[in-house]
Amino acid sequence: MHQSDEELRKYSGEWILLYNDVIVDHSVNLEDVLRIAEEKYPADKIPGDSLRIKKVLTGQPENSQRWFMPDSTVNP
Repeated sequence: MHQSDEELRKYSGEWILLYNDVIVDHSVNLEDVLRIAEEKYPADKIPGDSLRIKKVLTGQPENSQRWFMPDSTVNP
């Protein structure tokens, strides 16, 4: 299942660049990863199926407010 760019940008995490299933670079900024991919792995020299960009999600939406329970409410 493919998620839309909008859905992927909504969650915090890091973009990784994979070449033949090996991580070759990473960044929190998708544009940086795209630029690196274009510079290091030009489309006319690299088969399209050997280069991939994925996002490792932290599971926390970037715009959500984080909250913590006060210590006094935690029971040991």
